[in-house]
Amino acid sequence: MNKNLEFYKNLFFIQKKSFPNTFSSDPELFNSTLDLLRKEGLGLTRCYKNTGKYKYAFNALQIATFPRDYKPPKDTYSLRENLTF
Repeated sequence: MNKNLEFYKNLFFIQKKSFPNTFSSDPELFNSTLDLLRKEGLGLTRCYKNTGKYKYAFNALQIATFPRDYKPPKDTYSLRENLTF
């Protein structure tokens, strides 16, 4: 999740600096593009290699406490049962 966020923040910054007249700072555009990177990017491919599923694996507590920028898009994760120690 963090790789996509950092990549897009850097891309966003470069666009703002290079094209100030055409730059859009619309938060909805930022969030929708970030969701697209997470749905179509390499993150789900890594999940498939590790688990055999194209889904991120989080538990309900993790999803509830993630900041907005770190939450995966809907339908890209499956909730795991809480692990007991």
